Amino acid sequence: MQPAPPSGYDYDYVNTDILLHHMSVAADGRVHVDGSSEMPEGMTYHVLVLPPTTVMTPEVAGKLHELVAAGATIVGARPVGSPSLAGGADADAKVRAAAMDVWGDMDGVTLNQHAYGKGMVYNGLTLDEVLSRVGAAPDFAASGSLDMQPAWVHRRTKDADIYFVANQADRPVHLEARFRVAGRDVQVWRPMDGGIDRGAGYALSLIHI
Repeated sequence: MQPAPPSGYDYDYVNTDILLHHMSVAADGRVHVDGSSEMPEGMTYHVLVLPPTTVMTPEVAGKLHELVAAGATIVGARPVGSPSLAGGADADAKVRAAAMDVWGDMDGVTLNQHAYGKGMVYNGLTLDEVLSRVGAAPDFAASGSLDMQPAWVHRRTKDADIYFVANQADRPVHLEARFRVAGRDVQVWRPMDGGIDRGAGYALSLIHI
């Protein structure tokens, strides 16, 4: 992803269908995906990062307009028109009209943020800066070598936060890991033997996969 997320954060890609038909804004301002064949059900995201382009269809521009007005945070450059000949000059005008509301007079150089409705749009800042401004703490952190950090994925269900953590070294590694979760009972599921440990603290031995 460009720009790349800082350490401790993960991301998913979404296509136009997900954006238009499965995405909304939760009460806390996070972007919510209601579940589909391409995306895990019930996932929420602090920030929606746009691809490095200045063209989008009027439908996409209108959806971004709706999301930001409802409280979403978006990172990306102002669109200037449609990539398609469909709709002609009218399509370009619709994209520019939506952009005028959402991006305002932001240029991504001297002006890097613009509030619209309940939401905010950023351009020209690093993702570290944006995530700090929205108060999104790292989702995962681990002790150990910086050049051999474990790979990890975070998923949510209605009743649980699930982290898959995989050692990337060629030897067993003992580490301390911190997860952005509170107020839940803890279980460690060990794929090596199928065992499940329950308790508040563990010394984990991650086997190379």
